Amino acid sequence: MTVVSKAVPGPEVGALDYYDWDQADTALTATIEDVVKAVESCGAVVSGSPWRSPNDETEERRKQQVTAEGPH
Repeated sequence: MTVVSKAVPGPEVGALDYYDWDQADTALTATIEDVVKAVESCGAVVSGSPWRSPNDETEERRKQQVTAEGPH
């Protein structure tokens, strides 16, 4: 089994509200479609469900994901 991943492009700084989930989901969907096409073009079969996780490897990034209004 092979796991394939790709970073989803985020919004430009200041371009979106932190809570604009529709645009975030649109970017995610487009990235998933790209990855599935790439995998299938190599003759492989996608057998699992796509999933996402936040980019929060550092303490600074973890702090940025929580605002006074809640997580974003």
